[in-house]
Amino acid sequence: MARTGRPTRRYKVQWAGWLWLFAVLQVLLGLWLSPVTQLRKVRIEGARPDQEARLRTLIEEIRKIPAWQHDSQRLIEKVLADESILKAAWQQNLFGRAVLTLQLREPVARGPRGTNLALDARGELYLDPAADAKLPEVVLPIDATKPSLSLVGEWDGRQVAGLAVELATKVPVLAWKIVLDRENKVSLRAEGVDAPVLLGTTDRYKEKVDQLRKALERRPALLQEVAALNLSAPEQPVIVPRGGPENPKR
Repeated sequence: MARTGRPTRRYKVQWAGWLWLFAVLQVLLGLWLSPVTQLRKVRIEGARPDQEARLRTLIEEIRKIPAWQHDSQRLIEKVLADESILKAAWQQNLFGRAVLTLQLREPVARGPRGTNLALDARGELYLDPAADAKLPEVVLPIDATKPSLSLVGEWDGRQVAGLAVELATKVPVLAWKIVLDRENKVSLRAEGVDAPVLLGTTDRYKEKVDQLRKALERRPALLQEVAALNLSAPEQPVIVPRGGPENPKR
């Protein structure tokens, strides 16, 4: 009796496709392991000269690792351990060339001498031994910062940063301290001068600094002659002489 049913199909193996896939996998594996993709030349952009040595040491740790095997994100984390660096980006090609690009914080004020603290334009405290000693100095209550440098209390870092910029721009002839007390009251102290400039809060700080500039233009030695200058209400500045308060001439 003859067999009936569908004829058996024989599938032809597509060897060409498999060979191409195998070749591609070999190339990829070769690139993964190949020393050709190891770092050969690295350019660092945006760093200060005093940061170069540390950054080169970090890069040296991955120099002999093929490009696809090292963890660039881990490298970025180590780079950002320097708090004066705000952002970092790493780009590397398969021919051993790479670029490390940095964006540094811009300090507008510094912490008390010996602390290495600085305040950037965003109002954030960070460690920066290279901050210019000529910047206004910010003096905070002892418990206003913790080891992590996270801010506590209600003081507005961005406002204080803006105040520092105004002082450095409009009244640069004196070295200023911006002093905040536990109640967030703000006063200014000029180096070598006992009389404080009382601001109350950092609200309307531009107007207050402008009144300070005008007062010192009229009487350059004003702060050496009085007990205090109260600018809490900038539209009505008050001179506090050693005998009692008076309104300065406009």
